[in-house]
Amino acid sequence: MADEFDLNGVQAATLISAAFVSRWFGGLVLGAIADTLGRRDAMVLAIVTFSFGSLLCAVSTGYVMMFTARLLIGFGMAGEYSASATYVIESWPQHLRNKASAFLISGFSIGGVLVAQVYRFVVPAWGWRALFAIVLVPIVLALWLRRGLPEPEDFRRAKDSGRVDATPDMFTTLYRGPHRILNVLLTLATFAVLLAIFGGYVHGAGTVAPMSVFITAVFVWFLVQFEPQRWPTAVAVTVVVFTVFFFAWPITALLPTYLKTDLGLSPGEVSDILFWSGFGTAFGAILAGFTGDRFGTTRAYWGSLLISLPLLWPIFTLTSDHAPLIGLLLFVQQCFGAGVGGLVPKWMVSWFSIEKRAAALGFTYNVGALGGGERCRPSSEPRSRRRCRSVERSSCSPPRSRESSSSSSP
Repeated sequence: MADEFDLNGVQAATLISAAFVSRWFGGLVLGAIADTLGRRDAMVLAIVTFSFGSLLCAVSTGYVMMFTARLLIGFGMAGEYSASATYVIESWPQHLRNKASAFLISGFSIGGVLVAQVYRFVVPAWGWRALFAIVLVPIVLALWLRRGLPEPEDFRRAKDSGRVDATPDMFTTLYRGPHRILNVLLTLATFAVLLAIFGGYVHGAGTVAPMSVFITAVFVWFLVQFEPQRWPTAVAVTVVVFTVFFFAWPITALLPTYLKTDLGLSPGEVSDILFWSGFGTAFGAILAGFTGDRFGTTRAYWGSLLISLPLLWPIFTLTSDHAPLIGLLLFVQQCFGAGVGGLVPKWMVSWFSIEKRAAALGFTYNVGALGGGERCRPSSEPRSRRRCRSVERSSCSPPRSRESSSSSSP
């Protein structure tokens, strides 16, 4: 993409971060829909939304269109997480909900494993656009889900009792309540500030720090209005999710670029390593479901994270000659470091009442997801040198041999 759209490294990285800018609002809006109309309809709407965003990626003509498409993907992803998490947790018996949570999240990693193999054959032959075009598959799946899935039993009981209709949803509370004008202005300002930060338009702690304080204050203010009795709990949950994203997501998001640019690995080698990374996450998510039931959700969560930490150092100090070992270490590290995320939906759902559950989970989780956004400092190198570092190498320098790439610092 960087070569085709003539982007520097900072602009390319902001295409990853763009999805984080809109996720918090997607979790709020689609979570509110899930709390009023139902989990199923919100889940299907979210799938169609991020699928349409992916189709826009496939036909993008430049940076602005691609950035806009990524905003749409983030909006839909956020709503899909909150709706599907509440749907699955509420559909399973209480004593099996750790496993339900883990099986749900393992699907994300299995998708990553599959797309890593699809990448091996599709991108070298037809280019990166073809990978986004495959998104027609989840759109068809969403239409089938709309017909075949019932609402979960927990939600149906709450709906029949009148509790759901009697409780204002998050969107209504914020944008139709007594502070609606202020909240609309704060929402627009928050979008502008996030775009400035993650788009690379502002730099330096003296500028970014007060902007971050402003965003934090807005999000806390929204939680105070929505959960006036339990907002400190909601803030604490958000902080936990933020730190986990800060730790785990950059590895997931930027790993392919690191393997191709810093280690100089071929598409096939990258695909193999991504397979083991994704498979480790999927296996770890399922394992977390059993350890969560055996040792308790909180104990299994923190214990798994502690096991994963020492593995980061060797992964990012090995050279391209050790590609199989990198794949093995990533399997273990992602098993305990990312796979434990399978317990997050069940853990978060337990903090919120069923009438506000989807919106509260969607908002807190996706505000916390800002911890995974990539904010890059602009390079002082000449543009021609920066383009040599792009994901798809241009003709400005010959490809590195395995010998030369193995001697370079990762």
